[in-house]
Amino acid sequence: MEIKITQSELPRLEQQRTPSRLKTRSAIYLFVALIVQVLFWYFAVPAPRLAIEEPSVSYARNECVLAVGLLLIIPFIAIAICRDRFDRFPLGFGDYRYGLISVLAVSPVFAFSIIVSPIDESMQAFYPIPGDEVGQSVGRYMGWAIWYLLFYIAFEFFYRGFLLFGTDDLDWLTCFMIHITCCTLIHVGKPFIETLASIPATIIFAWITYKTRSIWYGVAIHFVVGITNDLNILWQKGKLDWFG
Repeated sequence: MEIKITQSELPRLEQQRTPSRLKTRSAIYLFVALIVQVLFWYFAVPAPRLAIEEPSVSYARNECVLAVGLLLIIPFIAIAICRDRFDRFPLGFGDYRYGLISVLAVSPVFAFSIIVSPIDESMQAFYPIPGDEVGQSVGRYMGWAIWYLLFYIAFEFFYRGFLLFGTDDLDWLTCFMIHITCCTLIHVGKPFIETLASIPATIIFAWITYKTRSIWYGVAIHFVVGITNDLNILWQKGKLDWFG
């Protein structure tokens, strides 16, 4: 018996097939994210940083390269293999007005909170990642800052892009909870105060990315936080030798 499908029935049939396809894709993304997160912890941060006593700029650069490969390139490959649309992910500038306001409002608050925080020896031992030698001159630190920026781009895309926007068959709250859990756990092993602070910070970064549909404002804020933290710790140690 031949079954004829009318033109009007095609949209309904497409809707029936789509959820299965989306769930399969989301399962693939979550599995990729799981593997990537494990590799990131063991080979990029924080495990390698905890295993060495004398950090160096070259070692820190290698960590950044690994972070870009794991958090950016591998997810891009997964997206391409799944024949997903890259425009679903927050790679554009999105709502730039909301984004710029967020950067101007949030960055100073985060930076100020870092500067006025009590001296924490565990933070001083962990940062800067390449060691105190980057405080010897402006040029040395700027060279490290470029690598640091690449790290933050990869980090924000993976956690606020790939994890938060990739599983679109799940409701947003579920995606958000998966993202915040993964992003908090990746800080385990770093100083306790940073791990604890990562929870509210992750919520704020996720909200900004969700509202703007762009990772770039989170990148900017995260970069300011990282730079401020480094310079503040170098200053506390008396290792910021830019002026003498």
